[in-house]
Amino acid sequence: MRNLSDVPLGLSGVTFNTSMCARFRYIGQHHYYYINRKIANKMYNAIQKYMNDENAKYSLLRDKIYFERVDTKQYDGKYCQMEWFTPVMEK
Repeated sequence: MRNLSDVPLGLSGVTFNTSMCARFRYIGQHHYYYINRKIANKMYNAIQKYMNDENAKYSLLRDKIYFERVDTKQYDGKYCQMEWFTPVMEK
């Protein structure tokens, strides 16, 4: 999509300033259909651990926007992956 005037009816578009982003990735040895809350919580726990790390160089701006992605094209019959992105700001 080139601009927010192309957003389909019933949906809305949001922009935010350019920023570095953090990416957390879960890799599982199962079909992506089996990613559920229990499995996703493993990744979310790692994100929470990073957020609570006083020595971390960046603050996650997850209250502003975040993006979760399961790339079904990456599934090769052996493993799947789920990714979580959010802008960051240096502490």
